Amino acid sequence: MSSTHSTHPLAAACAVVLAVGIALAGCTKPPDKLVTDLGDSQTLVREKARTALKELGPEAVPFLLDGLTDGEARAGAAGVLIEIGDVSLEPTLARLDQLCEEEEALDSALHVITSLASPSDIVDAYVAASREGRCTERALLGESLALKPDKTDVTVNIKENLRYKPVRFAYKASPDQSSSRALARLCLYDEALGWKVSDMNRDKDEAIYFAQWRIKDPLVRANLATYLTAVIWSGYYENEIPAIVKEEVKADPDHAATKLGLLATGWRGRLNGPKAVAQLTEAHAAVVAHYAAESGMFDEECLCLHAVEEMAEPIRQLLDEKNRKKDIQALDEVVAAVRTDREAACTAAAAPAFMPAPATSR
Repeated sequence: MSSTHSTHPLAAACAVVLAVGIALAGCTKPPDKLVTDLGDSQTLVREKARTALKELGPEAVPFLLDGLTDGEARAGAAGVLIEIGDVSLEPTLARLDQLCEEEEALDSALHVITSLASPSDIVDAYVAASREGRCTERALLGESLALKPDKTDVTVNIKENLRYKPVRFAYKASPDQSSSRALARLCLYDEALGWKVSDMNRDKDEAIYFAQWRIKDPLVRANLATYLTAVIWSGYYENEIPAIVKEEVKADPDHAATKLGLLATGWRGRLNGPKAVAQLTEAHAAVVAHYAAESGMFDEECLCLHAVEEMAEPIRQLLDEKNRKKDIQALDEVVAAVRTDREAACTAAAAPAFMPAPATSR
């Protein structure tokens, strides 16, 4: 009996050691196993993994990013990345291109980014993706266009356009053609943004604005031509736009950018009637021909035709309803043809819907 009882303390000690070992083993699980646990069916297991990964901080980020491709652990991995905070942002942005073929993983990564990034971060990421032709540019374009104030945040003016400042300051930096194309898209989708950015192109930015006009690119020109304000056209001491367009007509009269420039400036020189209809027809044909030969970005033809359609509106306003009925009819027929091609191009591209312009935009 005494020998039997003497083994009890030893057995108890062994049990304690075993229990501690199991506990330690749980605490020292490698990060990839902890990420897997985020998809476990048991709440307690998931919570322990979340806590451990959060405590690891930056060290856990690569493993959590791997977890975005795990259907079970995806939501938990995205949540922990957000909880870890700002240090998750750059690695998540860097991982995006690897997720293009996995839509759900890409959506989760974008959720992390939009939860942590500032509007400038998102627009900068979009511009970089567009410049370099990355597979993520369409997704980041969508996130840039989705920027809007949080209605529950009383510190933010609900009327503020969160794209304005990053786009405005990117233009002030005198971007190259690739950046200009990326920024032009944002302005063409969002008329309030386009008019506001254009209206601020004066004083110290005047040289930059005319440098933009010298970029012979249909998409860049479409943006500038659509939002050519009265201040820019007649308010500058020396307006360089007519000379730029005149040079282009001499060098390459059939280029789509040239035709868009002629359309934008012609009616401002009081060109109307048959000549205005002819310029609208030529701009339409030049854009269609350009993108039949060059594919461009997925929504580029859609946006350029949208610009042609927008520029037809002020031309029509100049025509007297009583005395110019034939001209108005001819103009309306051309506009209808432009609209048909624009709708087809936008549908084919699955382009985002255009945002309504405020009533006072012009």
